[in-house]
Amino acid sequence: MSNMLQLQCLGCGKVTQARSPAAGARCGTCGHNLCAVGKPAADVRARQAVPAANISAPICSRPGPAQRNAAVAAKAGRWVRPVMVLLVLAGLLGLCGEVGLLEAGRRRDNAQLAAEAVAAKVQAARELAAGREWNKAIALLHKALATEDAVDLAEARQLLTEVQRSRAAALLHGAETAVAVKDITQALTLVEAYLGDPAASEKGRATRLQHDLELATSAAKAGELLRLLPDDTLAAFAAGGTLPALEQVAAGPLREVYATTLRTQLAPEQQRRTEIARQAKAEQQKREARIRKTPAFRELQDFVAVNQEAGGNDPRLLAYLMKQLNITNPADQRKALADLTARAQGADLAAQIARKGIVLKDRFRSYAEFDETDRASFERMVDVELDKLVRKGPAL
Repeated sequence: MSNMLQLQCLGCGKVTQARSPAAGARCGTCGHNLCAVGKPAADVRARQAVPAANISAPICSRPGPAQRNAAVAAKAGRWVRPVMVLLVLAGLLGLCGEVGLLEAGRRRDNAQLAAEAVAAKVQAARELAAGREWNKAIALLHKALATEDAVDLAEARQLLTEVQRSRAAALLHGAETAVAVKDITQALTLVEAYLGDPAASEKGRATRLQHDLELATSAAKAGELLRLLPDDTLAAFAAGGTLPALEQVAAGPLREVYATTLRTQLAPEQQRRTEIARQAKAEQQKREARIRKTPAFRELQDFVAVNQEAGGNDPRLLAYLMKQLNITNPADQRKALADLTARAQGADLAAQIARKGIVLKDRFRSYAEFDETDRASFERMVDVELDKLVRKGPAL
């Protein structure tokens, strides 16, 4: 076996083998000096069996100038890239700082301009509000609050709240003023606008005013109220009287409007009642005509006629009576008439008439073709006719 040495180029690092290299041998690839490394191997198999850990560092004891220059360059090269990176980073940091300063300055300038713009709008809004131009002032304050880059908006917000409340209060005051001059249309418009305003703070008062306005001007509600009144109360109101219902509306101009509205519905209500009475009378006449054809009513008529003739002062009836009694002397006739009257007064007149009424009413109830309304009408007719007998004179 021949002894082989491993030679490594100091320039490119290429490893070659030689038996006995000459002093100052150079690399055939890059021309740098070759340096022996490791221990000589007997043959290829022995070289392959040697572990990599047994390979030692180069055994060149004194590198040449080129080797020293390459080592220095390699050592210097290790620091070039980190230094360059640090320099670049430093530059970037400096640039970012400059940009940040510029941006901060720009923001300060924009904030200052925005603050001046907001202040100008707030002042203009105050002047508009002083002139009661609420809507313009509110629109301007909304623009102020929408100003870009504005930071302090507390004053604008506070003024906006005050102006909105002032506008709402002006709406309610305007509605009440319109009521005072009886401008009902304007009053309704303003109170509805107030109730729809988010800044309204007296909605209970406004709701009551709206209720009074609607009640005082509603012809339909006035007609419904009059329809429920008794006839005597309606007649008294038509004659110039008042109604308790008027107190539903606050005293003052609005109550006067309500009274006028009610009076405009008097004529239609009176016409309605007259027509109802006419129809009822016609219906009652038809009903009574049917009742008069019944045997019970004819019996009532006969009973009344007989009693009226017996208790009356008809000259023909008295002459006939005196003739039948054969009394010709006037004094005797007067005495006979007095005696007849005294005997009649002694009878139980009321009891006789009451019994007759009961009998007639029971008989009429037996008629199946008549309803309860007909029966009530018959009983009323009986009571009227018999009451006349009681008041007029005695029955025989």
